[in-house]
Amino acid sequence: MADIETINFVEERYKKTASYYANKYELNTNSPDTPCYIEISDESKLFFFDHSISNSFLKGKFASRIQKYQTENLIKKAFGKNISSMSILDCTGGLGHDTFILALLGANVTYVEQNKGLTILFEEALRCLPPTKYFTDAVKRITVRQSDSKAFLEQAEHYDAIYIDPMFNSEKKLARNKTMTFLDTYLDDHGDELFDLFVAVNYKRLVVKKEGRAISLRKPDLEIKGKSIKFDVYIK
Repeated sequence: MADIETINFVEERYKKTASYYANKYELNTNSPDTPCYIEISDESKLFFFDHSISNSFLKGKFASRIQKYQTENLIKKAFGKNISSMSILDCTGGLGHDTFILALLGANVTYVEQNKGLTILFEEALRCLPPTKYFTDAVKRITVRQSDSKAFLEQAEHYDAIYIDPMFNSEKKLARNKTMTFLDTYLDDHGDELFDLFVAVNYKRLVVKKEGRAISLRKPDLEIKGKSIKFDVYIK
């Protein structure tokens, strides 16, 4: 798995933000000739050799999803009617899209991502949000942890639900999504491994996001199906 070695800024006004992340994640700033780095700007980007991605919550497909977050019926059904009062551990935080939707729906979400580059992209997306009340309320319900999800195994029972999304390595998504292509190159997939680990611990509710036609690793207690994805739900 690749990860950033440095955090860069071109304009002086971003120096403070870059220094904050450099101190928090033990990174260099403005180091030349590194193949993997983040550049802080109005739309911060993660670079990996000749490829890059950004993570804006204000434009593009995810911005549209945010505007219609109350219509996220599949994810609502997967987590149940008490979603607005739940504490959820998102074990595969990634770009934080599902974390943010869950927080908009009222859940308190712990975002866990081992990769520093993706963690910072998520934090940058949150930082750049306008001070609209429903945004600020959602951000307050999110706890960011840059960590291996395995470190949370013993804490599983303290959360109302555990969430795992191993979908980024899907060939179907890769064929149509530049971001997913980047992530497949940038990361190693440990989604199935996480499922094996968390299904064995004392969880209350385990939600696994899958492609609609994917074979479930273990028969779920509930299966919430959409057109292209499904949620396998395991309840103890």
